[in-house]
This record gives sequence, structure tokens and C-alpha cells, in this order.
Amino acid sequence: MPSSPDEKDRGSIEGGTQENRRSYKGFGLKLIAALNILIILIPLLYLLGFFTSESFFILPFQLCALGITVAFVLVFLQFPSRKNEPRDRLPWYDVLLMSMGGIPSLYACFTYPEKIFTGTITGVHEYVLAIALLIAVVEAGRRTIGMAMVILSIFFILYPLFSNLFPGPLQTRRFPFITILERNFFSEVGIYGSLLRIIFEVLWPFLLFAALVQVTGAGRFFVDLALSIVGRFRGGSGKAVVIGSALMGTLTGATAADVATVGSVTIPLMKAQGYPPHFAGGIAACAACGAQIMPPVLGLAGFVMADILNIPYWKVCVAAIIPAFLYYLTLFMVVDFEAIKRGFRGMPARELPSFKKVMLRGGYFLLPILTLIYCLVALAYSPERSCFYAIVALLVVSSFRKDTRLDWKKLLEAARMAGWLISDFAVIMAVISPLVTTIDMTSLGVNLSAFFLDMAQGNLLILLLATGLMCYFLGLALPTVTSYILLALLGAPALVKAGVPPLAAHFFIVYITLTDSITPPLAPAAYVAAGLAGAPMMRTAFTAMYLGIAILIIPFYIVYNPHLLLLVPSGIGPIVISCVTAGIGALLLAGSISGYLLYRCSIIQRLLLFASSLLLMGVSYQMDVIGLGLGGFVVFRQMAARKTAQGMRL
Repeated sequence: MPSSPDEKDRGSIEGGTQENRRSYKGFGLKLIAALNILIILIPLLYLLGFFTSESFFILPFQLCALGITVAFVLVFLQFPSRKNEPRDRLPWYDVLLMSMGGIPSLYACFTYPEKIFTGTITGVHEYVLAIALLIAVVEAGRRTIGMAMVILSIFFILYPLFSNLFPGPLQTRRFPFITILERNFFSEVGIYGSLLRIIFEVLWPFLLFAALVQVTGAGRFFVDLALSIVGRFRGGSGKAVVIGSALMGTLTGATAADVATVGSVTIPLMKAQGYPPHFAGGIAACAACGAQIMPPVLGLAGFVMADILNIPYWKVCVAAIIPAFLYYLTLFMVVDFEAIKRGFRGMPARELPSFKKVMLRGGYFLLPILTLIYCLVALAYSPERSCFYAIVALLVVSSFRKDTRLDWKKLLEAARMAGWLISDFAVIMAVISPLVTTIDMTSLGVNLSAFFLDMAQGNLLILLLATGLMCYFLGLALPTVTSYILLALLGAPALVKAGVPPLAAHFFIVYITLTDSITPPLAPAAYVAAGLAGAPMMRTAFTAMYLGIAILIIPFYIVYNPHLLLLVPSGIGPIVISCVTAGIGALLLAGSISGYLLYRCSIIQRLLLFASSLLLMGVSYQMDVIGLGLGGFVVFRQMAARKTAQGMRL
């Protein structure tokens, strides 16, 4: 699923190793395995209705408190406080930190029915528990996410205490420390509130689904399927990366897992075909970056978006279809143009899997995707219920063949992967929660929204550029979902007030924050891809940034042309026109990136192609006509140059 800075340390589901975690043997290993199963079992029983009976009824707040209790134990069991700390034993202070996170959470769980109406701290012991909880959250975040997010969290915890001292739009009414503790401890927008509910009510089955996809070998099926379809065409290995990553993204929504699964097979093939290692790694990283925007299993930001906008998750999935297609179309054409430039042909048929054999051997892996889509759209089931049925379908179809059948070893491995991800993302949400709490308490969001609107002076482009720059630079230090939540609460309201449809405003932010996967210093997708390609990490990352520039252009297409989200009630005509012009823009952008369209492009032609792709974003019909004219001019010149070159060869 969604990405965070430590993707490379999450094991096979995220394509890295577990070198940052402690390694136990014997009882410690069994304890972690049991906790991984428990953190899956708690929300599973809740989904199946075991906690909604009259004899044993718990509220979502209590579910989150139970779940984060297990997550605290898992995090402090596995993540050492320092890099040079021994990895084979548990120090006393980590047991203390488990207690500081777990005891307040259990207390909140069992006392919440009494606190549901007041939400106030009534004794010194609750005061101490609330402080202990915040300390545990911050320390768990430091170990799993890094200092940047922790500093941001501490700032938002303390901000209401000193908010009257800040200048300009940052100045709000001051709140006493006791109120801050109450809001974070017992409030529905606190640590056990809406963000953790996304993990333990909605996201957890998708994480389990992604883990099961890994252990059943479904990922290799999609790689083979892509190779069997496009491998025989020019640049086939590169095209297989793009298509394989898109297909893999429909199941996992995880960037580093995508690049590890698809890239481990296709990057060596690209290198063998003649693509430079840094280019092969860059394309693989870019293609995997799109996994978080590929429906029906989007990244974590997609689930948060549905929650913030209070719309069904399937509507977010439908809205994501055309933008994701445009992104992968651009990458596909970049690979194609690069293959023409370098004179690459298709891969020999003897080296490619047979489409018929691939479908016979693993075509049934398409059934879980179809099940998920059918349940989401046709039956209008909740995301978690739909994914549960998709998991059941995956368990059934994986039993058809011996090599994909799930034995106890594979099931425990899937539980380990899913447990890691659930606990990690639960901590991420807990660390981000003070941000949501503070914005709910204060007028900070309203103030900043008004400030951004005043700064832009009614110019939407300036507002978009300012928001985009904030998204981009936040992504350099923070996980995708953290950057998205911060800007969704502080920046998106200004875009909406400026006339941007809410869904378009949020997609704009999501797309730009995705650049953290390929942008140094973090660049987890580029990190994994560079290792697979045997290329320098920084060169691979910068190549990926250049090749994947579409991820910065498409958000503007979405804002200026919300018909691309397929949810604007204006008829099929405008949607078709928007899709055609945006598709042409994507092709011209690919030509600008690769320096080839019908013939090698001069620098001026590349600039004209880039300008025409920007003009086709749908600001107005006049701009579209100018964009088509510029693109047509370059095409005409290229046709003439190509004809001249052919005549000279004759």
C-alpha cells in the first residue's frame, strides 16, 4: 500500500530488507508473529460483526485504541532507539515505552463509553496517561518515520499553547494545556479518531490483500502477462515495465513493492536490450510511482481523501482512472520513442512467455480484481467489505495450483508483511493526528486559506503554483500521506474557494506529493530501482524525476479540466473532448521528454512540444487550439525532415 520514508526497510512487501529492525529468535520471534496475527485479527473480528453484538459491543474509537496498543508493542519490540544498539535484545526503556503507549490506549478503550459525552480529563492519573501517550506516539514516530515528521507533530501539539504569539495568519486563540491533552486523548479528532479509523476500519484488508498477492506469486503473473503482450514490439522490455507496474498497482497500491516485483524481472531485460542502467531504473521507478494512483487499490492518500471529502471510496477510484491512464500513456510513449531513437527492436519470441500459457497458468488472478471492482461499484459495498471478498477470491484461486497454494508458511509470511504495514501505518496516523486535532481546535486552517487567496489576488495559476511548491518541498522530507493530509487541510480549502472542484483540488495535491517516491533525498522507488539496475542512486533518481515529469503536469490538467475525473455532470461530450485533448497533450509531452516524435527533435521543437502539452490542459478552447497548432507545426516539420532523410537514403 501507500508509501512512507522507510519503505526500503519493510521487507518484501515494500521491496527492501528488515535491517532497521531487531532480529529475534525463539520466544521473541513467536511473540512478534502472534502480535502480527493479533493486529489483523482485531479489525477482522470487528468487520465480521463479533464486536457489534449486544454482549460485546465496541465503538470505532475503542477499536482504534485496541489496535494502536498492539502497534505500539510491535514498534517498540522491533525498532531500536539507535542504529548502533544491539538487535538481539529488548532494553528496559522500550518495555517502559510499550507501557506508556499501551496502558493509556487500553484505559481510553475501556473508559470511552463514560467519556463519550464529556471528553474531559477528570483526574491527575488521566493527565499523566495523556502525556505518556503523546511521548510514546512521538518516539514511535521517530523510530519508524524519522525526525522531520516528529518535529512537525511536536509543533502541532504545542502550537495551541502559544498560538496567540505567532504573527499574521498563524495567530489564533490560545488554548490551555489541559484542553490540548483532552482533545488529543478523548476526542474523535484525536489520536484514536478519524485517521486511525481509516487504518483499522478501511485500510487493513487492503494491506493484507497486498501481502497475499506477494506470497501467492500473483505479481509474477502480471509481469509475464505484460511481457507476453508487448515484449515482441520495439522496446518491449521497457513497455513491459510500464504495463506490468500498472497492472501490479491495481492490486497493491504500493510503490516500492511494485518496483521490486516488476523491476526485478524487467530491469535486467531492459539492460540486455541496450537501455542504460540509470534509464532502466528511472523508468521502473516512475512506473511504480503510479501504483498509488492506480484504481481500484489506491495508496493510503486515496482512502484519506474519501474520508476528508466524505464521499464513497469507489467515486475516488472512478475519478482516478483517466489521470492514471494519462500518466502511464506518457511513460509508455517515452519508452517507445526512446526505443526508436536507439534502434531497439522487440524481444525474440523464444525469450517471451506465451500469452495463452500465461493466461492458463495464472489468468485466474484477475478474478480478485474483478471481485473488488464488482463489490465496490455494482454492489456498492464498503471498501473494507469489498476487499474482504477479494481476499476470499484470492485464497480460492490461489489454491488451483500447487506453486501458488497457500500453506501455513506462506500465510504466516503474509501475516508478517501485513502486520508490519498495519502497525507502521497506524503509528504514522497517530503521529499525524495532532495536526488534525490542532486544525480542528484553532482557526489556523481558515486563516491560512484566506492568506493564500489574498496572496494569489484571484489568480488561480499563482495559487496552484504556490500549493504545488509546498506539496513538492514537503514531499522532500515527509511521507506522501503526511504531505497530503497537511496540504489537504491547509491548502485545499483555498483552492476550493477559488472555484476548483473539491475532488480536483485533492487530486492536485495527491499527484504532486507522489514525487517524494522519486525525488532525493528519500526517493525510495529510485533507491530500490537503482539497486536492481546496478546504477548510481542519485543519477537514477534524477533520471526518474525527468522521465516522470508528467506527474507534475497532470495535476494541472485535472484542475483546469475536471471532466477528466468523470464525475462532472455535464454529459459525455465534454468528457470525450477533454480526454482526447489531454491524450494528445500526453503524447506531445512524451515527445518533448524523449526528444523524438516522428523524427529526432531539435531543442526548439522539444520546447514547442512541451509548451503545446501545457496549452492543452484545458484552460479554454482557445488555448487548446493554440496548443494543437503548435503541436501540429512540429509534426509537420518532422514529417518534412523525415521525408528528406528518407530521400537522402534512397
